[in-house]
Amino acid sequence: MPTPIDALAVPIADNVRRWWSERKAAFAEGQRYLRGQPFGRDAIQDALRRGTLRRGGPLACEIAIRSGGETQLPALHLRYPAPDLPPRLDGVLHRPPRWR
Repeated sequence: MPTPIDALAVPIADNVRRWWSERKAAFAEGQRYLRGQPFGRDAIQDALRRGTLRRGGPLACEIAIRSGGETQLPALHLRYPAPDLPPRLDGVLHRPPRWR
């Protein structure tokens, strides 16, 4: 029995390779990106406001992991309205996850 996930678009490998080869120079090695923007408060806020709802949970999970559980966003309430991100978030975004 098909599920809604089965109806999602499947990436076309040749198109992905072409896109990456055309844009690779615009990305800095070692920099984390979110929706093409350097990973940070502005990119997260934009992703929560404009991105798909299904990506909010994984983003909230990544923030919780990177902060060692100090910053936990309500994954089920990330969209309407998009939350104001706590000021302490800036200090945890660029450090490696605590499991390393």
